[in-house]
Amino acid sequence: MLPGPNKGDVVFRVFSEINDYNEALSTQNLGRDFSYWNNVDKDDNISDEDWNTRKNYWENFPDKAICSVGLSFLNPTVVETNIALEGMIKKLYDMSHQEE
Repeated sequence: MLPGPNKGDVVFRVFSEINDYNEALSTQNLGRDFSYWNNVDKDDNISDEDWNTRKNYWENFPDKAICSVGLSFLNPTVVETNIALEGMIKKLYDMSHQEE
């Protein structure tokens, strides 16, 4: 989470490989899209003023990793989740096959 372009605004970016998570988040009405790309035209539903606000915000953003200038939360990748589950399954198996 990052301070937004206006007082009281908060900007957050989601980096997730889990489609169910992305879809669930998009239905929560937590805000609006604040994306900006300098290599494409803006969507027709975005005003010139809003596009310029986005441009100024993202182009003047500190040249640092986002996690170093804001609050970050980790959503494990599918691979990380599978590795963790594999380890847990092995531990459960070992526990259930211990000699008493």
